[in-house]
Amino acid sequence: MIVNRSNNSSISDTACDSYTWAQNNVTYTISGTYIDTTTNTAGCDSIVTLTLTIRNSSNSISNNTVCDSYTWMQNNVTYTSSGVYTDTVTNAVGCDSIITLNLTVNSSNKSSISNTACDSYTWPQNNVTYTSNGTYIDTTTNSAGCDSIVTLTLTIRNSSNSSSLQTACASYTWAQNNVTYTVSGAFTDTVTNAVGCDSIITLNLTINNSSSTINAIACASYTWAQNNITYATSGSYCGYYA
Repeated sequence: MIVNRSNNSSISDTACDSYTWAQNNVTYTISGTYIDTTTNTAGCDSIVTLTLTIRNSSNSISNNTVCDSYTWMQNNVTYTSSGVYTDTVTNAVGCDSIITLNLTVNSSNKSSISNTACDSYTWPQNNVTYTSNGTYIDTTTNSAGCDSIVTLTLTIRNSSNSSSLQTACASYTWAQNNVTYTVSGAFTDTVTNAVGCDSIITLNLTINNSSSTINAIACASYTWAQNNITYATSGSYCGYYA
């Protein structure tokens, strides 16, 4: 009599997420002990035992909204456009750890203006008044929540002022504006100077009225004792006491 024997064997394996056993082509997704029985060459059972450990991969998601660019600490990569980005590392149990970044990149915006003003300029952008040439910057927040940077290049040109002191008898016609004044006072005329700003000219005028008349005839010249002025031409002259 011939007695043939069955045979037994066992294996242990570890996999991430799932395991397809080549012994029976079955895929397992949980840890456990699995048995497959076939017939050996002697026609008896061949029992194979699989001790299986399934370890799980992990997934995580982060959402981020930034202005202009974002450097992801996960992989030290800088992104300048919106998108979905992934990075895969190994987790604590030796399986994949897939990290997903949902990124929204909003843009800052920049604009510039140039302006020329006389003496001073109040910028409506920030309600600040400037009195000197320069480049000025104001930063606000745009509709996307990012910087809106406005640059002002400003040229300040200056107005000018001048004055003259005149004394006349009875009346004075100012050549500046061709107006005749008969009373003392401070009078102004405004024109445009060489840089396009106001040029303010002030006339400080004293009008002295004659109270008596003297007729004099002289040869060549006449020195009037009233004001110690020598006249060489005929005419009507006004003298007054200081």
